[in-house]
Amino acid sequence: MSIKSSILLLISLYTLSASAKDYYERVDSADIYIARNKWADAERTLKEALRLEPGNILNSMLLSNLGYVQHTQGKLQEAIESYDVALAMTPNSLVLLKNRANALIDAGLIDRAYDDLTAAIDIEPDNQECRSRHGFVALQLG
Repeated sequence: MSIKSSILLLISLYTLSASAKDYYERVDSADIYIARNKWADAERTLKEALRLEPGNILNSMLLSNLGYVQHTQGKLQEAIESYDVALAMTPNSLVLLKNRANALIDAGLIDRAYDDLTAAIDIEPDNQECRSRHGFVALQLG
């Protein structure tokens, strides 16, 4: 490997680690904002982290947190979209299915919430929270 190639490799590794550092700093900041109920700040920093490393394997978790933050702020459509993207990455996530179902219920999309809760029960049949919510939604559907 030539000196020029070695230098370029070192520069790219430094840039990569700087980007990763910025990513994790934003993740940590978002956690602090969430703990302090600073929803707008949490949403902003989560979106910044997602933009910094769009391919990071942790992004499913960040999108879950983003959906929660958006839901808490009453941004139901945005929350549902965040959960949609996260579920595309981790389709068998019980937490994501339950959270999206809650957002769907609040948005009045009961039939879709029923489908999510059915999928959640398929994943974990003994989950009483899902079963109870599923029954409640079934009653609303008639």
